[in-house]
Amino acid sequence: MTPSPPRRAGKTDRLVVLDGLRGVAAFAVILDHVPSESLRALLPGRYLAVDFFLVLSGLVLARAYGAQLDKPAMAWAFIKARIIRLYPFYFVGLLFGLSVATLLAYLQWSEYSYSGIAISLAFGLLFLPDPATMHTDAETLFPLNPPAWTVFMELVVNIVYATTIRFLRQNALILMLGILGVVCALSIMSSEDLGPGWKWSHLQTGLIRVLFTFLMGVCLQKVLHHAKAFTVPAWIAFVLLVMIMAFPASEPLRRPYDALTAIVLMPALIFVSANARVSGFFSRLCIWLGAVSYGVYILHYPIYLGLNTVMAGLNIQVFGFITVVLTAFISAVTAQLVTTFFEEPVRKLLSRRFLPRIPR
Repeated sequence: MTPSPPRRAGKTDRLVVLDGLRGVAAFAVILDHVPSESLRALLPGRYLAVDFFLVLSGLVLARAYGAQLDKPAMAWAFIKARIIRLYPFYFVGLLFGLSVATLLAYLQWSEYSYSGIAISLAFGLLFLPDPATMHTDAETLFPLNPPAWTVFMELVVNIVYATTIRFLRQNALILMLGILGVVCALSIMSSEDLGPGWKWSHLQTGLIRVLFTFLMGVCLQKVLHHAKAFTVPAWIAFVLLVMIMAFPASEPLRRPYDALTAIVLMPALIFVSANARVSGFFSRLCIWLGAVSYGVYILHYPIYLGLNTVMAGLNIQVFGFITVVLTAFISAVTAQLVTTFFEEPVRKLLSRRFLPRIPR
């Protein structure tokens, strides 16, 4: 998931509404990890928010770096820039997950072991999935913070894009996108899990899905660059996003609908929302939602586990709805604090040190 760069409020900023949609999608993902059957029933397709993130990521990066990547020598600078952008929050999420996993291992309340935690931490610090879980029941790529799988795969796709795909001719890119779309649809419909990608057993499916949606975003940017601008009321964009995730598709239509969403609906939503206009309070709200979206996404899972552990230790029982609200609130506040006091200073320091000529 690509973090949102700072944006000024104003009617002419085409990406402000997309920032707001990114924030709504990040909060929707919380429902996929925090048990609340009533809320989950309202958004059965909440995990499809990941497809929205990835299409938007391709669009944003193509918009920000496309011209710079015309020179092959810029590929390494782009990769460094992406690591600097993604790693600080990823690192904080890893530390949060380490703290909770260590506590659970000490209390013997879970299957975490100190040796397993050490292995996951060693690979996690290198931004790599844990191979030790490959043949376990869990199969989780990043046991200390499972949502980190999308960040890892996005970085892999960023590297592939900068070093090879970026230099394909337009016809070759369109052909590649079409082939990936077919393969992506078939892999989604044949997958055992909804929202595949976070386990070793469906790593390939997840990677294909990430690659396709990211490249779809890149192509969307090319279209939007030449398309005639049009105005769409911002509230329509938000309603459409909620409707896509709330559509009550059940088996045997669930997986075909997921494939349709990844390949058509999410890209179409971003296309019709790119020129949506906002101003005033709503513009500031969209900007804030975009600013905290990455932090909420990467921190909410360990925050939920920590909150659940504390409540269990104090013998406090609350409804799932309350747990969701608390997790969302704490995640948003924490994301804002980490952004202000850690992520932004560290990112600026690393950018000055390693990217002296790359505009951020």
